[in-house]
Amino acid sequence: MKRPARYQFSSVDEIREWLHDQSRNDSTFEGVVVRDRNGLRWKVKTRTYESLHFYWACKNPTAFLNRLVPFLLSESPAALLARHPELAEKYEVFRLKLDEARRTLFEVWAKTKDIDDQKVFAKTVTAATPFNALLFQLRKLPPAEQTERNLQRMWRKAEGLVAKFLKLG
Repeated sequence: MKRPARYQFSSVDEIREWLHDQSRNDSTFEGVVVRDRNGLRWKVKTRTYESLHFYWACKNPTAFLNRLVPFLLSESPAALLARHPELAEKYEVFRLKLDEARRTLFEVWAKTKDIDDQKVFAKTVTAATPFNALLFQLRKLPPAEQTERNLQRMWRKAEGLVAKFLKLG
């Protein structure tokens, strides 16, 4: 009998980041069982798995479109759309809108990342993208951490902003 894989993590944040990466590759990835130094165990599930499970349990999934956000950010909707094909059209509309907003965000970041003056930066990004909060958040990091990779991480965790942008929340 095959045993589950074992991983070593040093913090809850490290677990969350790892789970986030797993759900990007497989939206049906359930999660992990964490055991602390005292031997206590608990389950930590991915957001996409929780959303998918919620869809499976609900009677009218179109009433809960905000549950699409983890799938939009994970770029892995296959399991959701296989179970609920009636969501495919709405999902595609949201995905196209979000793809354009993401593209704009990253273009704005590329154009403004080297602006030293905070007022000029603020004026430029505020007018250019509805996700300017992510750029301000990135700017607060040390210069060496103000990278496209960190902006991508912030984007994948921006469920509240995305729901607001899509007018779901």
